[in-house]
Amino acid sequence: MTVSAYTKDDFKFLKNDFEKNNGYINDPDGFKRYQELTQSMRISYEVTGWFDITRFFG
Repeated sequence: MTVSAYTKDDFKFLKNDFEKNNGYINDPDGFKRYQELTQSMRISYEVTGWFDITRFFG
């Protein structure tokens, strides 16, 4: 599973930028730049989880 997040400051910046630009409704180039910016600020890592289900299935 991949877990992704932003720092609080980065999230606030991205949210304010998106709202200030009206969601880039009429600006496809601006929206593309915004998406690239969000990708560059995203923190991601992969995790693996294992579960013991033997008690459930006998």
